[in-house]
Amino acid sequence: SLNQVEEKIYKRKEMVKKEFSRKFVSECREHSTYLKHVAAPLFRKSFTLSGAKAQGEIVLCGLGFYDLFVNGRKITKGFLAPYISNTDHIAYYDRYDIAPYLRQGENVIGIMLGDGFQNAKTRVWDFMDNVFNAAPKLALSVSLKDGAEELHFDATDFLCRKGPVWFNDLRSGVFYDRRQEPAGWTEPGFVEDGEWHGPIAAERPRGEARLDCQTGQALAIHHDIFTDGEKPEAFRRLVEIVHRDGDKVTCGFLGLRVIYHVLARFGEAELAYRMVTGREYPSYGYFIERGDTTVPEQFLPDGKRRMSSQNHHFLADVSQWYIRYPGGINVRSSREVSIRPKFIESLTFAKARHVLPEGEVAVAWRREVDRILLEVACPDSVSCEILLEDGWWFREERKAYLEKGAGRYEIVWKTASAQ
Repeated sequence: SLNQVEEKIYKRKEMVKKEFSRKFVSECREHSTYLKHVAAPLFRKSFTLSGAKAQGEIVLCGLGFYDLFVNGRKITKGFLAPYISNTDHIAYYDRYDIAPYLRQGENVIGIMLGDGFQNAKTRVWDFMDNVFNAAPKLALSVSLKDGAEELHFDATDFLCRKGPVWFNDLRSGVFYDRRQEPAGWTEPGFVEDGEWHGPIAAERPRGEARLDCQTGQALAIHHDIFTDGEKPEAFRRLVEIVHRDGDKVTCGFLGLRVIYHVLARFGEAELAYRMVTGREYPSYGYFIERGDTTVPEQFLPDGKRRMSSQNHHFLADVSQWYIRYPGGINVRSSREVSIRPKFIESLTFAKARHVLPEGEVAVAWRREVDRILLEVACPDSVSCEILLEDGWWFREERKAYLEKGAGRYEIVWKTASAQ
């Protein structure tokens, strides 16, 4: 039931609060540069379980990037974990259920850190001058249940040493020397030598810690990481995250390419429109308010603007959103389009057009009191259907779908047309 789901979510949130660790550690203070290389660190923790079916969870933040191993098996979520961020703004944590990888007897958790954005070295966009540049750092909490016994430890309980990656950078690649990697260090039975030592306390990132982010949730929905059965709850969580963030976008350019589309596709076109047009930073409306007539390269407020392109494609996918949702033009092929306009309440009219090899497809609608007037133009050689949102239908046809959609139509809310 819904109450049971909400209770599980509440308990989950309470458990995260208890297990969340902000104790960051490093292998050393010195961080790598182009002129002086400092090898990326390895972290290792060995522990013993008496039962064969233990439960376990890790909540982990490895800055800038990390790889996670349990009993020799790499279980990292993706290639660049956690999500890239300015760690003075937001530090992302990942949660892992490690129960499937645990065994009776000795178990080992191994972590390799990389510089990522925590220690970017290139002059591109002045990354080398980031005030938070520092040696890689790690914070985590491990919770285990072994029968009636519970075990808990954090990053201060690990041993560490320098590893086989003697240089790595977000934009300059990785240099790896296999000879410097201790054989079997991620597996049970390995014995640490004198090069392994306890970690040192590291400065905690000043940014807000996040387990969930708009980009991660929106990308997972958009690229079908969630099953159809999981998507409604995943979308509910995305909307919850957006509201938590004050209905303002917190994505980078990857997230900006999908979040508005996901919101509109699952019934929150109005929310997406408010996020796009809001006059406060960060939003596209903010740039219009300050006088921009093109999309800038950098999504930065006035006080942080730098010399860069003021007419750039990086953040311009929002134009496709306008064409596809308020405008309603969905191009399936050069000879097939589907017109599916979103009649956003904040808008009184919308116009969109798209040029195909066969000619131009154009859509225009305007709101008039209790009805909407829709006009669709499409080349005769192009298949053009119209599908209206739930609740709307064509007054004369008394249905929401037209297989051949070019023409002029009066659209009304179903309950109004029945009167």
